[in-house]
Amino acid sequence: MLAMSPDMAALCASIGTTLAHRSGASGPLMGSESMTTATRIRLGCLLVAAALGLPATAAAAATYLEVAVAAAVLFDAPSDKANKRFIVTEATPLEILSNLPPWTKVRDIDGSVSWIRSGELRNAGHLLAVSVATVHAQPSDTSPARFRVARGVLLERLGEPGGGWIEIRHQGTTGFVRSEQVWGH
Repeated sequence: MLAMSPDMAALCASIGTTLAHRSGASGPLMGSESMTTATRIRLGCLLVAAALGLPATAAAAATYLEVAVAAAVLFDAPSDKANKRFIVTEATPLEILSNLPPWTKVRDIDGSVSWIRSGELRNAGHLLAVSVATVHAQPSDTSPARFRVARGVLLERLGEPGGGWIEIRHQGTTGFVRSEQVWGH
């Protein structure tokens, strides 16, 4: 769960309570006196997150897909007539922010928000190094370093994150990288 200050929790609870009472709905989750503070906070945070374009829940994990075509255009709006912002290459991971078929709103490693045709995406199987990343023989800082990669280098993900490490492959060599050194998982 996302940590928040008492002031933010109070704000979210206030927004959730106001929404519940204004909706006129009743029941255990909306507008009734039995609505818990935690429910009010969650409901308020959903509204704040939606207004800011953040994930739907405070605890939502980021979802990533990758580019499925040799080169895909990122647009500044969900339209072929919109301004073209970037071209991204195959296997580049992108964070999914929302869907408006046939378009998907995405964020890249630099934080730029754009739109891509949904058909040009597939399940993510690659990661990008966020800085110089050290790839170890085993998932341990004391394990010998196999190699290092520069920021932006594409790595094939071989396993799911576990214990702060992810197994990867790069140019035929496998190893483990700290999960905070890569983006796209």
